[in-house]
Amino acid sequence: MPHAGWIIRDLNDPDDRPSLRDFYERAQDYIILETGLAPSDETIDELFQNAPPGGDPAECIRLGLFDDRGAIQGVCEQSFGYPNPDSSYLGLLILSPELRGSGYGPILFERMKNTAVENNCSELFVAVLAPNTRGRAFWERMGFTFELSSDPITTGVATHVRHRLRLELKRPQTP
Repeated sequence: MPHAGWIIRDLNDPDDRPSLRDFYERAQDYIILETGLAPSDETIDELFQNAPPGGDPAECIRLGLFDDRGAIQGVCEQSFGYPNPDSSYLGLLILSPELRGSGYGPILFERMKNTAVENNCSELFVAVLAPNTRGRAFWERMGFTFELSSDPITTGVATHVRHRLRLELKRPQTP
């Protein structure tokens, strides 16, 4: 559980933009790794406008981990129906640098995993940038296994291979 007074809630556009801007500035190491660029308003636009192929951004879930001062300390994004109709895709899970390795990643992941199960998904997918070895190790600790590597993909000015990892979900048994 998060610290007393900390909450996980839906992110709202435009209300949370100032907090997201502050968060992305503090977590810019990941944004720079992914895009080769410093975070900007476009980074926030992409969070609210992106969806997987064939997906609707309005159907994606975007959550923020807010501390007791109202500052965002973590962000995650989840979509459904990609790459398969009964799949959930975790597009982002990022924590402020001071929280990495402190147990908050698994808390956010469990929330997303439970949401996938509630939506009758049989599997979860995540794509990890090849140079993000710490991120890949996290997902493997969460039970994900390697499925495939992409061709190099350019985002911003950075080009990376992405490794797609998969986790099979156990659906609740109906009596």
